[in-house]
Amino acid sequence: MKLSRAAIGVAGRIGAGKTALARRLAKEAGLQYVRYSQVLEEWLAGDASPRKELQSIGWQVMSSERQLELNARLISRIDKRRGVVVDGLRHPTDFACLSSALGPEFRLIFLDCPAKTRWQRLAQSGRFRNFEEFLAADAHPVEQNIEFLRAFACGTIPCQEPIDKTVALAINSLGQANGAIRS
Repeated sequence: MKLSRAAIGVAGRIGAGKTALARRLAKEAGLQYVRYSQVLEEWLAGDASPRKELQSIGWQVMSSERQLELNARLISRIDKRRGVVVDGLRHPTDFACLSSALGPEFRLIFLDCPAKTRWQRLAQSGRFRNFEEFLAADAHPVEQNIEFLRAFACGTIPCQEPIDKTVALAINSLGQANGAIRS
């Protein structure tokens, strides 16, 4: 598989498989991998910050209109001469900034996954103690703009196991969007 100078964003709710898909695409296609939460962590939280704290920090950024600054920091990490996969878009501003910076080859994949499936994935990792805790995190204000990104996606991919199926569906959606895939 070879993605020709692809610029791909991956969005979806907590536990949908964004990171697994983004890392797999980056690895298999030799693309850069950039993650919003990593930029946020290094900018404001410090390396040892728990993920729950990152939600609150992300909300502080979003609600204080610093989403543009977060995007500028993320975009500054991208080598525009190479392809890239960006993990974790959460707001329409993220899409607008990446589209502007990366040009017409930027495409968004939206991962769609039922709450129970997402909870089961995250429960295995010990991230949440119970379903109610997961639902509270999923309802956090920083997560509430994610669904708006669905409208910008070149494809909405149902979560699949194993990850190979999700990767294949994502590549198919990207290819159908504009012929971005070359064999």
